[in-house]
Amino acid sequence: MMRGSVWSIWFISMILFCPVMTSAQSFKIVYPKDGTHLYLPFTYVNGFIVVDVVFQKVIPMKFIVDTGASNTLLLKKEYIEVFDISPQRRLSVQGADLVEYLAASIYNGLYLKVSDMPHILQNIIVLDEDMTQFEALTGMRIDGILGADYFRNMILGIDYVRHHLIIYNPYKFNPAKMRHFHEMDIQLHNNKPYITAHAGISPNQKTETRLLIDSGASLGLLLHQNTDSLISIPNKTVLSVLGTGLGGDILGYTGRIHTLQWGDLEFNDLITHFQAIDTALTDLKKVKRNGILGNHILERFHVIFDFRWHKLYVKPHKKYNKEVAYDKSGLSIITYGPQRRQFMVRYVVQGSAAEKADIWAGDIIVMIGCFRSQRYSLNYFLNKLSGKSGKKIRLKVLRGEEILGKIIVLEEYI
Repeated sequence: MMRGSVWSIWFISMILFCPVMTSAQSFKIVYPKDGTHLYLPFTYVNGFIVVDVVFQKVIPMKFIVDTGASNTLLLKKEYIEVFDISPQRRLSVQGADLVEYLAASIYNGLYLKVSDMPHILQNIIVLDEDMTQFEALTGMRIDGILGADYFRNMILGIDYVRHHLIIYNPYKFNPAKMRHFHEMDIQLHNNKPYITAHAGISPNQKTETRLLIDSGASLGLLLHQNTDSLISIPNKTVLSVLGTGLGGDILGYTGRIHTLQWGDLEFNDLITHFQAIDTALTDLKKVKRNGILGNHILERFHVIFDFRWHKLYVKPHKKYNKEVAYDKSGLSIITYGPQRRQFMVRYVVQGSAAEKADIWAGDIIVMIGCFRSQRYSLNYFLNKLSGKSGKKIRLKVLRGEEILGKIIVLEEYI
């Protein structure tokens, strides 16, 4: 699987909304052929699932599918201003860093159509200002977040290989026929699915953890070390920017844990991110999780959420528990400019190959190898940065008015 700089493409999934009841019209899904399921294509970029949406029956948009967000969110307020619609009420939205609150409004009964799904009336939260960097982190325009409330009472499958969401016909879905799938119980809180797993920070230290199953998280595993006394930061870690959320950069540590046991499935020597929750701003009693299980693990399975009966079905791919490929440069990259084909260094991990190559935050990458950077997609570039240790990546960067040649020798620093 392609991997980029994991801390540069984190998630929107930790958005904590005030619980909002979704009002939806009565609608009928038209299932093709045998009537068992409906396929909805998506684009998978840097660990984000992006679907095409039609807003208010006229405006085409792109939304990130996020089972870790309670509610559906519109990032661009200018869209709502086109229509003569008044908000139901004002509210504050807590950002992914669990620190900053952003101003927003909730609007009732707006139409959303995802691919071949019917138009569905949806309550949507609209930010006053788009403070996210999702476009810079995905290389495409992102207009909103399709939260777990959209899939309420549905059976949702995610096929990461074929890049399809699958909406199963509940009248023809038979769990007994789910060959090679592992069945697990999930708990739903504010529409979001949670599962119980066991994390072993070291061979002799294992604890039961409650993890948010999060299709909006561009990472494998994140643990909040101050939610359980047995969740501790390993000795060998690197200080890193884990990513960008609604409230800005998310700081934490990246290292490895001994094992993660998820039902009958097990991962060993797993790259894991650690983030402490600021108890001065967030009451730990209100935090419903010890961590997050994101797309870099979920993509190793065919995943089915049965939101009706609180079940999760996962079918592992071959070698599902092989080591996760990850960035070996220490670069965090964002895109900008026409078609999002210009790259800027956002962050450099201390002690990494990029720091040894004297690359600075703010450097603009103008050439990758022998070609101009505009030739490449963000996905392609990030894939190169997660290549084999010892591989040389030749870059030219613009720093101020000077063009500098740099050579990064990829190495494992986690």
